[in-house]
Amino acid sequence: MHITLLTSTYPRFSGDGAAPFVQSIAEGLAKLGHQIDVIAPDDILVAPYENSAPITVHRFRYFWPRRWQIMGHARALAGDTRLRPATYLQLPFFLLAELITLLRVTKIQNSDFIYVHWVLPNGPAAALAARIRRIPLAISLHGSDIYVANKRRIFGAVARWSFRQARCVTACSPELRDAARKLGAPDETRLMAWGVDPERFHPQAVRADLRSKFNLPAETQIIAALGRLVP
Repeated sequence: MHITLLTSTYPRFSGDGAAPFVQSIAEGLAKLGHQIDVIAPDDILVAPYENSAPITVHRFRYFWPRRWQIMGHARALAGDTRLRPATYLQLPFFLLAELITLLRVTKIQNSDFIYVHWVLPNGPAAALAARIRRIPLAISLHGSDIYVANKRRIFGAVARWSFRQARCVTACSPELRDAARKLGAPDETRLMAWGVDPERFHPQAVRADLRSKFNLPAETQIIAALGRLVP
């Protein structure tokens, strides 16, 4: 199957911390035998790279000068809690460039399927392209999209319209799935938690080792957090 994966965040260079899980998903689909075209926005930090089958990455520019582009790669949100003012200016140009690129790639590659990450801002372009190309659409939610959709009535309406065009919607946590359903996602929205590699991530130390390593008293409580501590 030829899958076009649309995302607003994708690693820009080797070791980039911007959504490496999306790259892992693309690589996982490729290992299953699918041909993958990834469409992602351009960014000033994108490093030259070589595309290698079965994954091809297409970057689209949407604003000039290049250094002013802030859509995607967690740059449109300030502290993950509010949209930067420049986002409203760049959003129309972003959506138009995204749609044009998506239509071009799906036509050239004769795509069978569109798989979009983050219903906002990517859902509208993906839904339009899926209707024009008459191919199925799936949407995966990651949190910030639903957060933004609940902040503005117009954003919520756009997200609901995008949901109605999708054959399948997935969420990576029960809370996110419930919030999406309240917003208008279908009741059949599926919980699909991202997995990990158990051979790479496994316990290597006991409490005594950690206390010794960080010089912590025996009665000190240790709290570990994985991820970003944001609302």
